[in-house]
Amino acid sequence: MWCPYTDKEIDESESNPEHILPLALGGCKAFTIPVARSANSTIGSEIDGALTNDPLIAFARREFDARGHSGTQPKVISKRATFRDRPAQVTFPGGGRAPVIWDAKSRQDVSPEQVEGQQFNVQWSIPRFSRIRFTAKVALSAGFYALGDYFREHVAHGEARRIMYSASYEDFKAIASHVRTRVHDPFIPISEECRNLYSVISFLCARLHGSVVLILPGPTNLGISVGVLGNYVGTLNMPAGTSAFPDRPDYELGHCLVVVDRQLERLSFRDYLAKLHSSTPWSDL
Repeated sequence: MWCPYTDKEIDESESNPEHILPLALGGCKAFTIPVARSANSTIGSEIDGALTNDPLIAFARREFDARGHSGTQPKVISKRATFRDRPAQVTFPGGGRAPVIWDAKSRQDVSPEQVEGQQFNVQWSIPRFSRIRFTAKVALSAGFYALGDYFREHVAHGEARRIMYSASYEDFKAIASHVRTRVHDPFIPISEECRNLYSVISFLCARLHGSVVLILPGPTNLGISVGVLGNYVGTLNMPAGTSAFPDRPDYELGHCLVVVDRQLERLSFRDYLAKLHSSTPWSDL
């Protein structure tokens, strides 16, 4: 079998299942693909794990109760906080409940009476590069999952692999200037001519009460966009020979992989738009 992460043929004994969208990011057990075990381990910790810890994604995980393999209930915790000019840790339980402040010096929770009416400061750090690497990773695995040999033979997936394995954001920028693949995430400035396109894609990801991979063919490119738990993560536009894109009803205008309530549904982009427009397309839409 072919591994999209290593671009090598591997024996079944060298593989294990890769969750294209991890359970902790709104995936499901049905949305998997066999990949090289060695690559899967690194990607799970460095790429999937990094996005899981993104503060914005952490709030979405809490609201969706998106639990990983451990089954632990997601929590939003800031360890970079101060309360009354003292180091603190703040937990945001959600559900209309007040934040819980843990005082680092006394090593105990501050009582609600002491918190009431007081201010605390929290610093968040959003690891922008994790979104780019995760989008490249999903583009590789979901692209091959949905398109098989077409993806392998007609799409410039090697460029996505170089982006996924970038060692740093500076490394990515150096690579991006020498490849034809174009990358977009919510933090990348875009030209006026592309603004409407990515605004629509972002809306289509955020409108869904779940996670989604949109695979959209263009004249000479294949765009793969990723949405996680109602958050737009990013898009990779890869050079591709799209005249060979599958000509089937479930690939009309593109193909979509949707996960809602741990259930995977595959449908055409036309049908995806129709269900989003419908009053009751998916549960809790």
